[in-house]
Amino acid sequence: AQLHAISHHPLKHLGHDHIIPALEHGITVARLNLLRTAIREAEVAGAQAFIDKDFSVRRGDLLQALNRLSSAVYVLMLISWTHQKSGASS
Repeated sequence: AQLHAISHHPLKHLGHDHIIPALEHGITVARLNLLRTAIREAEVAGAQAFIDKDFSVRRGDLLQALNRLSSAVYVLMLISWTHQKSGASS
């Protein structure tokens, strides 16, 4: 629940609104975004494999886990960017 809240309302929880990855965000955010896109691709493949023609869902647990993993990486992207912006050392 906390991960969902942070990923959907980052301004409230992290002090920074949503980001669309851009060059200015740096290499760490770019690499995390590549990871997130791979997770999203796995989520799409999972949906194709586990959602039947009649929209019944098998293995909803796996689909939700992939979605949560994507959210976790997004939160890491936000944390990385806010950390970088603050000038804090790694």
